[in-house]
Amino acid sequence: MLRILGGETEDYPHALESKYPRIFGKIMALWDAPEIDDYFMELVVDKRGDRAGFAPDVAAEIVHLSLVHAAQHAADRQADVW
Repeated sequence: MLRILGGETEDYPHALESKYPRIFGKIMALWDAPEIDDYFMELVVDKRGDRAGFAPDVAAEIVHLSLVHAAQHAADRQADVW
């Protein structure tokens, strides 16, 4: 994950990794897969109406990872003209 974040330790999702290691692992496993966008959406949008949600620090880390992923992969799509 640190490599993905360009070595920026202040952006590392410490709370997510320590409090939700399974979710952290799934994000890592899906990072280069198209399914990750849907997974990020599942994490931040409550479709059932009965979830308490994540603590603010964890939610912020998930959103930040989603934005990092979107920025990195937007650059990939721009580089690939076909």
